[in-house]
Amino acid sequence: MTAIPSVATAPCRVAVIGFGPAGMFFCHHVEERRRKLLLQQQQQQQQQQQQQQQQQQKQQQQNDANAAALVPDALLARLPQVTCFEKASKPGGVWRTDPIRSKKQDSLWTNGPKEVMEFFDYTFADHYGRDTKLPSYLPRAAVMDYMLARVTRHAPDFCERYAQFNTKVTKVSYDAETQQFTIRTKPVWSTTTTTDDDDDDDDVESTHLFDKCIWAAGENGIPKRPKSLMRALQHFTRGPIVHSSESSLNYSQHVTGKHVLIIGGSFSAEDVALAALKQGVDRVTILVRHADHETPVLWPHAWPHDDKVRVLKNIEPVSVDKETQMIQCRAVSPLEDLVTNFQPKNKESKESDDDSDDASIPAEAPPVAKFNIADVDTIILCTGYDWSFDMIDEDTVYNWQPADDDLYEQENTIPIPEDWTMSPANAMNDDYRQLVPQNPKSIQVSDLMELYSFHSCIWILNPNFMMVDTGNHDAHLLASDVLTHLMLSVLLGETPLPTRDELVQHHRQWILQGMQLPFFRGWVDRSYKCALRQLYITKLRKHQSLPFEEHHARACHEYNFLRLAQAAYDGHYPVDLGNLQNGLSAIGQALADMDYDCRNYNPDEEENITFRDLQWNDLTNDNDDENDDDDKKVDDDTFITTNKKKKHVIRLRSVFTGNVAVPFRKPWMELDDTASPPDLVEQD
Repeated sequence: MTAIPSVATAPCRVAVIGFGPAGMFFCHHVEERRRKLLLQQQQQQQQQQQQQQQQQQKQQQQNDANAAALVPDALLARLPQVTCFEKASKPGGVWRTDPIRSKKQDSLWTNGPKEVMEFFDYTFADHYGRDTKLPSYLPRAAVMDYMLARVTRHAPDFCERYAQFNTKVTKVSYDAETQQFTIRTKPVWSTTTTTDDDDDDDDVESTHLFDKCIWAAGENGIPKRPKSLMRALQHFTRGPIVHSSESSLNYSQHVTGKHVLIIGGSFSAEDVALAALKQGVDRVTILVRHADHETPVLWPHAWPHDDKVRVLKNIEPVSVDKETQMIQCRAVSPLEDLVTNFQPKNKESKESDDDSDDASIPAEAPPVAKFNIADVDTIILCTGYDWSFDMIDEDTVYNWQPADDDLYEQENTIPIPEDWTMSPANAMNDDYRQLVPQNPKSIQVSDLMELYSFHSCIWILNPNFMMVDTGNHDAHLLASDVLTHLMLSVLLGETPLPTRDELVQHHRQWILQGMQLPFFRGWVDRSYKCALRQLYITKLRKHQSLPFEEHHARACHEYNFLRLAQAAYDGHYPVDLGNLQNGLSAIGQALADMDYDCRNYNPDEEENITFRDLQWNDLTNDNDDENDDDDKKVDDDTFITTNKKKKHVIRLRSVFTGNVAVPFRKPWMELDDTASPPDLVEQD
């Protein structure tokens, strides 16, 4: 196999598609490199002037100093010339505020701790003040302000210099001979930022030539509406059916006092459900077709107003009764449990008082085939998005050649050594340890970007094409910052790209390490997945359940962080997160722990409490066990939960400043979504 051509170190023109976080971060890394080089150049020039004024140097020393001053000039000349094409009228991508759907966006908050979103070169202490106290969860608008302040801190005209707003990319093609991209664009005259309906087909397209192209537009946001689901709901006329991304939902009209059916279990479903509760919804039913330990709506084991929310697992709608408007549903598999998170504190009173048509669904029910959901007023689809790369000419951009089919021994597979074994220590428990599936000879990977790219961002068959893909990482903003820094390092020739043989070994190494983790192996090894499935069915028939091994779930989470840490290591990211050889660093481990612990936080079963309502550990509280030695070991400045059944320590502290997050001044359900973060907590 031939080596990948080295990336040119001469000045290059780079097109970036999208000016959301990824596009902004890439330009920020370029701008920061330029600023530091200019500062270095200025310092060297000042040193030369001092040397000349003092006349203390010999002529040869002066010549050496002049030569040294040329170093920043050479590096500056190599920095790419970047143009970002953004369809919207302002930066931010999904984080920006859209006036036509501000009511919904005002209620959107982060689902993860801010400590994992903090930037090394612009901390929250820099943004709000060193002594300002802040909560861990923030309104999304506040995070957008924080990101924008970072990139404009030293460059007030940052957006004007790097971005072309209201510009839609219509076609991207690549010429392998000239090694240039041809990118066609046209203006978007719509005053909204969420639709292309106002695009004028008569607008004249512009043509641009670039040396490199970076896709930074994420999924490109085409709402997914599965055809089978829309057929099942086609006769629903009682209220609107909208996708979670749409702006047409009137909360006061379609949510307040209504019964809302949410289909999907993703973060957006969690956002919509919590927003609906804040807006005074009567009740919320969430249908999750495929539920597992990674389904976000199942993470909060207690919802605020728990008598208003229920989550039905492994359920899908199949039809709507035209007359009664009942949503007819079925279990996806007759062997799957129908379990809800709708656990009334007084079950006896609930059973006697609930005479609704869907009251036949108990909190814990045996497998059922069909049932009805009655009195639904609004249906919100949280079904994700379809990736859309229609503007990319795959034949030329991906540079796929017949010889590339032989890159792997079999089509899209990673070979597994015959003597490979899974360590018995990784078998979780006796139930899993009894599994003896046939060891695979190879692992088939369906994600071509994963197989044919370096760190899932640089297309190895055409390294001039790059893509910011954070789907394999949990901390999306951190991943965007790391991957865009890696891209710049590659463009400047600081990070060498692997040969194709080295790429195969790179992926093989990660696959083999991940397969030591039961959860990861269950994703990639078909034989192991089938064995797990059979074990689950056997247990289910015996009315038993498999214990959830928390430390293995944490190990899988850390594995994903380690992959990001290796990308940071290869890309010379200024923060040491760790690497494959040495594992996660102290900072990398702290970030992984905070992200995981917050995902698995169980709030108190109290009215109005959500997963965002983290609290201080008050050792003087009369309700606490004074003899709890574990509590006494916790530092006073450690942020933890107050679940009386099981203390779950969450250390939420900035890895850069040491600042500790503080609780909200009142329950999140009662907070003003538009308030400034410092106003959400008590200040000294």
